[in-house]
Amino acid sequence: MIKTSGELKDLERKQLILLGQIAQNFERMGDELRYLIERIEIKIAEELFFSEIGLKQYQEVFEKMRSSVNLVDKFLLEKTMTLLDQIKRNGDDMKQLVEQYRFEHLDRLTRGVCQPRAANIFFDMLD
Repeated sequence: MIKTSGELKDLERKQLILLGQIAQNFERMGDELRYLIERIEIKIAEELFFSEIGLKQYQEVFEKMRSSVNLVDKFLLEKTMTLLDQIKRNGDDMKQLVEQYRFEHLDRLTRGVCQPRAANIFFDMLD
């Protein structure tokens, strides 16, 4: 049976809104993944290399993103509201890491540790 919006309880409405937001986020993640693959293809085709520090930083941000996806998956299965706080904290941590690593990469770039073309790809992949 399908309920009308007037028949939904407040909690059900909130859950539907949350599921809609999750669906939008998954769609955006798909778009971002497509963009990331394009950047990786350019990196390979043009033989652009990241420094060891750059690779480590990228991997750390990628693992934070993977953790967010796993937390959302767990939330969808368990519907435990405390997981939402973890998802938000993880996202905030990831944003902070990206900002920190962008600044550090600019420093490496100005010191000549990184190639300018590779720097553009690195920034794109971080975002």
